Amino acid sequence: MFRMNYEEFEVLSQIFKFMLRFFSCLLFLIFHCI
Repeated sequence: MFRMNYEEFEVLSQIFKFMLRFFSCLLFLIFHCI
């Protein structure tokens, strides 16, 4: 259970980092265009 939850946490953290990077680039492009 603990290892399974830990693996799920790792996957969620990677997805969160990817989304954060994507949104940061998107916001940068929006502000740059404005």
